[in-house]
Amino acid sequence: MRTLKKGWSSVLPAWWRREHTALGAALLVQVILAAIILWPQPVARGEAGPLLPNFKPEEVAKITIRDAQGATLVLERQGDWVLADTDGFAAKAETVNGFLNKLASVRTDRLVARTEASQRQLRVAADAFEREVTLQMASGITQTLYLGTSPGYGVTHIRLGGQAETYLTDALTVWNVGTAPSSWVDTAYVNVPQEEAKRIVIRNAQGEFALVKKAENAWTLEDLAADEALNETYVNSLASRALSLYLLRPLGKAPKPEYGLDQPQATVSIEAGEKSLEWAIGARGGDGSYVVKSSASPYYVRASEYAVQDFLQKSRADLLQPPATPTPAK
Repeated sequence: MRTLKKGWSSVLPAWWRREHTALGAALLVQVILAAIILWPQPVARGEAGPLLPNFKPEEVAKITIRDAQGATLVLERQGDWVLADTDGFAAKAETVNGFLNKLASVRTDRLVARTEASQRQLRVAADAFEREVTLQMASGITQTLYLGTSPGYGVTHIRLGGQAETYLTDALTVWNVGTAPSSWVDTAYVNVPQEEAKRIVIRNAQGEFALVKKAENAWTLEDLAADEALNETYVNSLASRALSLYLLRPLGKAPKPEYGLDQPQATVSIEAGEKSLEWAIGARGGDGSYVVKSSASPYYVRASEYAVQDFLQKSRADLLQPPATPTPAK
């Protein structure tokens, strides 16, 4: 009887054939190649240089920012920086110029990847990004940058449009590049100092009531009766919010019927020293915000529902402590 040599194949299942081994080896090679191609390379340290050569922040005329959800914000230099399509609502120059200076400081010494596949993975591709920033220079030249994922605290992947290389930067993150107008403008729309305010009148569908200051930062109902107990914490909070209202975004200077301010839902009138102002609440938008107009500003704005809901809903009775429940006789 001949003795058969036993090899490693003798331990394989009966259904396993030589072609299965070849296929498995080919699959393993494909997986390894895909990992090499798709996986970002370790950060490479090279000769440092600016990502934007010859970039001069003072020559930027327009900035367009788009996020992954498609929201877009445009800033324009009109002498000073303004928010586009708002009739020149001022942007904070220190914020805009600070952002441009951060872009100017981005360096190319931390190379991460060079492939198109990696661009999508790192969210710096032209059709897959966290932020797309387009800079239009006064000369008419435009440059586009893509900000992507953050592999660690304070660092972000970044790529210059038209180039394959993706870099890592700590100069800025996507949180420095918001598409909400509140990221770029002064959001204090109504801002009356507490020490100057004397009287506040609130009118809404529930009626009218007036608050008067009785001490520093302490307010009371103007017509509080002797047998009424005031909810002092709530009244002081309401007065503070009447004097300090923050916007979500400016709308412009032009009045529009859809703003609903021909017959406002509520008004807040403020007497402060020799001055007075009134702000009015108009129509509710699809996002839950409300149109607001202050007599101290030429601009119509949107404010959050949270900021205005008490001025729409509360009545004089809501400012009082509930009456004490009598103790049952024994």
